[in-house]
Amino acid sequence: LYVTLHNAMASKDEDFLIFPEHEIRLEEALNSGFRGLHLGMCNCDGNYVLCDGNCRLGTRDVEEVFENIGTFLDGNSREVMIVLLELHPNAGEDIRLEDMVAAIDGDSGSGSDFGSRLYVHDGETGWPTMREAIDDNKRVMMFHYGGESCDNGCPLGLHHWPEFAGFADSAFESAETAFDNSGTSCAVSIGGTVTGSNAVPFYAVSHYVRNPRRNDSAVLNAADKANLRLEQCSFTQNDTTVNLLLVDNWDLGDLVQVQQDYNRGRGLQPSANMSDGM
Repeated sequence: LYVTLHNAMASKDEDFLIFPEHEIRLEEALNSGFRGLHLGMCNCDGNYVLCDGNCRLGTRDVEEVFENIGTFLDGNSREVMIVLLELHPNAGEDIRLEDMVAAIDGDSGSGSDFGSRLYVHDGETGWPTMREAIDDNKRVMMFHYGGESCDNGCPLGLHHWPEFAGFADSAFESAETAFDNSGTSCAVSIGGTVTGSNAVPFYAVSHYVRNPRRNDSAVLNAADKANLRLEQCSFTQNDTTVNLLLVDNWDLGDLVQVQQDYNRGRGLQPSANMSDGM
């Protein structure tokens, strides 16, 4: 399990002022033990930026964010991360995957060369163990959804999320009603089935309200509620391991401890396959 910051770029610290998903910037979350990031990608007037589907309601510079992530990884050589990009082609101009990757790598000349850190799945072998990812220094798995589906192949290191994951992308109306219908809210709405012989390797679950409020996040991010969400979704999907739990307001609650306890309870050690141990 990786507890993952939903719309990680959208923080009050970075001047996302209308319903920001977080109070504190994502770089501080990395320092606090989080290793999963969900980021919105937009093309605003020809510039690739991180935004939540509206260019006027807050943006972050793509190259800066990924350079900061790269700096964190360089200083923490045994950490493995997952980055999930949600593309918003209707926010501005069309999003071309090759151009997006160039923006992430840094096309200004200095360049973060973030692509050199990306794991590339060949489709024939299984997903690497944590140790293999660390030893090969390919410590970031990057996925995308909401735009091009890579019918002619994705840029190296970029994987089409719906081909590899089932995502229960269902925001709650409030913390009070969050657990009223787990059968529906835990059901996959994006991607493939997570049960049976044709199961995809990753199962991701949303755990946040539709319009972010810190009082709701304080309730949902508490250990008892986060554990209940994991238990309910795992149960409804035939005891499938939850690999990503997407949350708002990462600084509230006990989420890093929840992640550690869940992985320990399911026997998910660093040597386990990444798709089992996330």
